[in-house]
Amino acid sequence: AAAHRRVYIEGPRFVTGGRPYPEWVNARIRTSLEFAEFPSQSAALALTDLGIDWYFLDITSAQTTQSVHPNRLGEWASLSFHYGNIYIYKL
Repeated sequence: AAAHRRVYIEGPRFVTGGRPYPEWVNARIRTSLEFAEFPSQSAALALTDLGIDWYFLDITSAQTTQSVHPNRLGEWASLSFHYGNIYIYKL
């Protein structure tokens, strides 16, 4: 928001005021997490069909560290930036 860039889902509690999230927020969270947790061509296409070109992954989240392996995303996206726990992929 500070950079005036459009994002698919970021900080839903700030967008909608917290839980319970509206269904559109839950759907966006599911679509985004599916690519990180279960990377596949269909998960990548779900994002690109929505006009998403870049995928930002922060593996510091306790929710993602158990199931996300950044190297697995490389088959469907190219790693453009990596520093510490931050990965940015071009879809």
